[in-house]
Amino acid sequence: MDRLAFAKLTNLVELDLSGNRQEFIPSHAFSQIPELRELKINSNPISRLSNDAFVDLGRLVRLELSGCRVGTIEIWAFRGLPALEWLRLDNNRLLAVQVSLLFLVHFSFSWNYLILEKAPFLRKKFK
Repeated sequence: MDRLAFAKLTNLVELDLSGNRQEFIPSHAFSQIPELRELKINSNPISRLSNDAFVDLGRLVRLELSGCRVGTIEIWAFRGLPALEWLRLDNNRLLAVQVSLLFLVHFSFSWNYLILEKAPFLRKKFK
């Protein structure tokens, strides 16, 4: 995916890139789409979410990455998402999540390998 692939789609509100064999998300890949509110990247062989992958998506409310192969989420992967409420990471290869996700209203991590002792965001949220 080229960094400027969406440069002329500045008014785009929803984008579904599911099932496209996308192996990684370059940093700033979606920064040219400031109005984007919903992004679906389900069923792609993405193993890592790198820092700044979703930066400059200030209006994004829903992000779906289910059915990928995500095993690693870098600490600043979700930086620049102040409006994010929904995050779906079902059916991936996550063992632990080290980033703070306390700002979310809905999140789903079913069918992963999460060890709850290594997921401090869950302990703090539900104590």
